[in-house]
Amino acid sequence: MKNNYDQIINFIENSQKFGIKLGLEIMTELMNRLGNPQNDIKCIHVAGTNGKGSTVSYIESCLIESGYKVGSYISPSLFSYEERMKINKEQIGKNDFVSCFNVIKNVSDDMISDGINAPTEFELFTAVAFLYFAQQNVDFAVIEVGLGGRYDATNIITPIVSVITPIDIDHAGILGDTYAQIAYEKAGIIKRGVPVVVARQNTEVIDVIRTVASEMNSKLICGWSVECLQSLNGNSGYNNIASIDENFKYDNAGVDKSNIKWSATPSGAYYKNLGF
Repeated sequence: MKNNYDQIINFIENSQKFGIKLGLEIMTELMNRLGNPQNDIKCIHVAGTNGKGSTVSYIESCLIESGYKVGSYISPSLFSYEERMKINKEQIGKNDFVSCFNVIKNVSDDMISDGINAPTEFELFTAVAFLYFAQQNVDFAVIEVGLGGRYDATNIITPIVSVITPIDIDHAGILGDTYAQIAYEKAGIIKRGVPVVVARQNTEVIDVIRTVASEMNSKLICGWSVECLQSLNGNSGYNNIASIDENFKYDNAGVDKSNIKWSATPSGAYYKNLGF
């Protein structure tokens, strides 16, 4: 059954009653039934507390400037649902929005018929974003975590690089009430063998991230230190652990410089040392 735009909006708003359900079981089932389009996309995964949105925007802008077709997925939306997913900063059109959501809704309905819990609103949007980016053959997609990291719906991906912006106490009732507990949840986006770029953190947070990165055999790149650029050229890169401060946008720009080397190399060589 094909639904029009108003029917899709009604479907989205009805799905809000399912609330927040951290865990990847339903998302995994949904994406399996869709053919796992997320596996066809080179993703950059961004978690943290402060500056996730600006970091996504920085990375997106640098990649676009280098001539790439770039998807971005953020949440929540401010003015319309469509603004959550963009390609080269242009939000998804209504026709594509409706078309992708019809595909997702049909799969969701089948899951419910099979006795599986309905996907939440965020899981639906995340699935639509991956489907849309795969259909449009983006070169890269910059994906913002919704809440936490380890059990967030976006963590279905294996990115080419993970990024963690400054971590503070947030969603304590869900993620934990200490820096270490929250850092552990957000460090859950670190995948085995995938490099992780980290913004300025306090020592409690960076110790957790360092431990997880070591366990996952992931190269840890500290985005605020001189070593961050050296590490991309084969040198050791995680010294100079510093305390968190208020310069979140400055620090997050450091993340982006480390990630894609926008200040260090000519346009065509941004991605050389991260295997782009």
